[in-house]
Amino acid sequence: MALWWQINAVSDPGGDLLGPVTRTVLRSGIVGGVAAAIVLGGRSCWNSRICVLAGVIWVASAFLPAALVGAAVTDAWGGTVQSSGAAWVLALCVRGGAVGIIASLWLERSTPYRLRDLRMLDRPPWWCADPITRSVAFAAAMVAVAWSVSDIAIAARVAPPMAEPPLAVTLLNAMHYQRPETVVRVLILLPVPVIVAGVLVLLCVIRIRPRAIAGPLLLAMAVLPMACQDESQDAILPPVPVVGQTGLPGRTPGRFDVPRGIASDGHGGVYVVDKSARVQHVDAGDRVELWWIMPDYDNGKPTGISVVPGGRIAVADTHEYRVSVFNESGQLERTFGEYGTDPGQFIYPTDIVVDEASQWYVSEYGGNDRIQVLDSAATPLRVLGGPGSGPGEFRRPQSMDFSVDGQVLWVADSCNHRVQGIDPNTGEQVAELGTGWLRYPYGVAALPDESVVVSEFGGHRLSRWSPAGDRLGAWGGWGRGPGRLRMPWGITYDPSTDEIHLLDTGNARILRIPRNALGPSIRH
Repeated sequence: MALWWQINAVSDPGGDLLGPVTRTVLRSGIVGGVAAAIVLGGRSCWNSRICVLAGVIWVASAFLPAALVGAAVTDAWGGTVQSSGAAWVLALCVRGGAVGIIASLWLERSTPYRLRDLRMLDRPPWWCADPITRSVAFAAAMVAVAWSVSDIAIAARVAPPMAEPPLAVTLLNAMHYQRPETVVRVLILLPVPVIVAGVLVLLCVIRIRPRAIAGPLLLAMAVLPMACQDESQDAILPPVPVVGQTGLPGRTPGRFDVPRGIASDGHGGVYVVDKSARVQHVDAGDRVELWWIMPDYDNGKPTGISVVPGGRIAVADTHEYRVSVFNESGQLERTFGEYGTDPGQFIYPTDIVVDEASQWYVSEYGGNDRIQVLDSAATPLRVLGGPGSGPGEFRRPQSMDFSVDGQVLWVADSCNHRVQGIDPNTGEQVAELGTGWLRYPYGVAALPDESVVVSEFGGHRLSRWSPAGDRLGAWGGWGRGPGRLRMPWGITYDPSTDEIHLLDTGNARILRIPRNALGPSIRH
């Protein structure tokens, strides 16, 4: 079933993975099936057919990557499952528990009937396992741990940011952000829940009759996603007021492979950089007549792009620790920066903006978590901010934009779940947007009326804010259909068309939104 869901998602990238009717039927079927299983639990057929079928399904699911099972559950149930991490944790438990089932069945079949009968009569405490049982439990736990560790890479690629991510995603994020204290702590803790779950399932299946635990276990597996579900966001939020869109998943011109950075060319078109290290120019007619590959991408792919004075294109070459500047024909003119923590050096640059005095502002993360200001010759002038969660401090400043008057630099302080307005000269915080409401804001753009639009990679929303911090509107919500979003990343405003261009990254498309469709101007 999980594979069927994923195949449909790939074959129909423009549609909703599971519509409301399908979801309702699916949930009703699961709840009804669990209820029927509990009713039949006292009958003799439970031990033979239903229990065996449940075990077979469980074990079969365990051979799928946990990230794949978690993604299927996320798309099926919707709501806050995708942001809580519940589906991913449940999928990891399914894998660990299946190892326990296989080990217990093998142990039961290999134990002589007389010894099994003596155990049933003697009823020793469940914690008093014999040496063979302890050995099998230890081996099953190690296999479960190995399976869980093998899921780390795919989980990090598939899972969106979560308020409470599972350990696998936490570990990959910590490695990516170069936080060794978190990596060591997670590596120590990662095997513990899997070992405990595997051992408990193994002992329970051996010591307790299957029908005594199958009903409650299936009920818990069905109720957990329901308990985590909260569809209020998708039900309340209106769809994004889109007047046009372009793009599909792919690596040919006009298609995108996880698009991340977007910048307006000032004439109705945009430049987009994606995870295949390509820069594409999509003109006002949605045509791609110019595209190029970044000169180096062995260490990773860029995450930010800007159009700077003179029509040049500056790319935050994130994993090459530098900024690359191209002319309008896509030819590399120069690069500046290298790996390091000193002024003029970068760890992971994310975005570039240039002020009226031709000063370049480069945001970065990975330990630096700061904004460096350089002159047009790339000579360091000053550093704004630093790692932290206080005013004027950052945790992955992902994108930036100047207010209309140039007096405020708006920064998407993504891992602090807020947007900060700072003084571009001193770095002092002068405004703060969305604290307690935003979730991983990755894109920010200032509008002519001084309001600010924000795209949330983790919240799957587009929102508009006043400079004083009042939320003026929110749109989107998780989905693949019209006006819905999946992990939107970059956002930019084009004054020539008075439109906002939003990267709907998870759906591999660019959305065009009229500014006046997001509400009246706040400047009178």
